[in-house]
Amino acid sequence: MDNENIRWLTTVPATDVNFINHLHVATDEEIEWAINRMLGKKGNASRIKALQRELRKRARERNKK
Repeated sequence: MDNENIRWLTTVPATDVNFINHLHVATDEEIEWAINRMLGKKGNASRIKALQRELRKRARERNKK
């Protein structure tokens, strides 16, 4: 697991290009870890939604194959 990806995903705004770049290279496990780390903390709603959306997108792509 890459702590660098998790750090970017939990601290940078979801609209930032760096967030988006790290989101695309992050594993599902890293994304889930980032979500769990932010849950219940103020100011993370948009990041959490973006991460959850990415997980759903990946799941749909896997199911198509």
